[in-house]
Amino acid sequence: MYRVLIGKMAEHGVKQKDLAEELGVSEKTIYNKIQGKTSFSWDEANKVRNSIEPGFPLEELFKFESENRIVNRLKA
Repeated sequence: MYRVLIGKMAEHGVKQKDLAEELGVSEKTIYNKIQGKTSFSWDEANKVRNSIEPGFPLEELFKFESENRIVNRLKA
């Protein structure tokens, strides 16, 4: 799960539908990519970043965090 990406989307009012239109894919495809079930290509990652917050570091925006790690952190 890309928590930073999800947070930036919320911060800037960007919906999954908006990203789907930007990339020319379905909303289900965007959902799967955000959840980490499928990967973003380099070009897709750049388009996403530029539509949300140009100049934001890609490595930070697309930092992946597994659900297990999130759950373990919440339990601590």
